Amino acid sequence: MKVLLLQNVKGVGQKGEIKNVAEGFAHNRLIPQKLAKIATSSTVKEVKAITATKKNVESHKLEEIKKMFQDIKSQTYILKQKTNKEGVLFAKCDASTIEKIFKKEGFSKIDKSMITLNENPIKKIGNYTVTLRHKQNKVDVTVSIISE
Repeated sequence: MKVLLLQNVKGVGQKGEIKNVAEGFAHNRLIPQKLAKIATSSTVKEVKAITATKKNVESHKLEEIKKMFQDIKSQTYILKQKTNKEGVLFAKCDASTIEKIFKKEGFSKIDKSMITLNENPIKKIGNYTVTLRHKQNKVDVTVSIISE
């Protein structure tokens, strides 16, 4: 029996997938617990349309991020931090701090999960290479930490 999964079901599939399961399993567990519903021909068409839309949106987002990475890599970003006389930062500089730099520069789609620091956290003033990753896209950016 074909069912549309309404939630993730361990050992069966993910939400939104159409799966072929035993009729008893569908009628006794999946449907009563609202984990799935019977997949009709209209449901199958609807799922295919939603899947196509999701792929289109994701490919558009991927293109946006690719373009954004091209814009980002051509610049050096400056962060002013309070330091002592030896150049040691009073507050650590980590991925969330770097994220704020990009957000302030207008790159709102960057989040800290995309940011990888070679030295984490940054503790001294200087120039550092920060790697931004999203799926197969990757770019190295220079961030300059200076004293306030």
